[in-house]
Amino acid sequence: MWAVMKAPLFIGTDVTNMTTATQETLTNTAVIRVNQDALGEQAALLSNPSQPAQLIWGGHLMGGDAVLLAVNNGDSASTLSVSVSNLTAILAPNVEYTATDLWTGKALTGSVDATKMLKFPSVPAYDCVLLRLSKK
Repeated sequence: MWAVMKAPLFIGTDVTNMTTATQETLTNTAVIRVNQDALGEQAALLSNPSQPAQLIWGGHLMGGDAVLLAVNNGDSASTLSVSVSNLTAILAPNVEYTATDLWTGKALTGSVDATKMLKFPSVPAYDCVLLRLSKK
């Protein structure tokens, strides 16, 4: 969340004794690039706030790219679904995008355009999917 909101990252742990998972999260350069993007625009809530178990945030990045954050606020793993047609606030019309998972660095297969539905199966409770959408 801190990355898409362009907020400073405050580290509340002993950095000399942090877990590998914590270190990987705090030093993920792709996520830090989103946070430090020169456009400096915060993401906006794109999902229905009356359904707080799944929150979708999106925003613009420099150069026409976009960022998408899908959050599972539920108590158990869940499939998160995002209708890309609902993302018109962050995607240019008639443009195809490639999607990269910023936590894994892996590109999603295929491309993303305004007619697609993105589904992320088995997102753990209180976890998220963070994507960079880059113009093809």
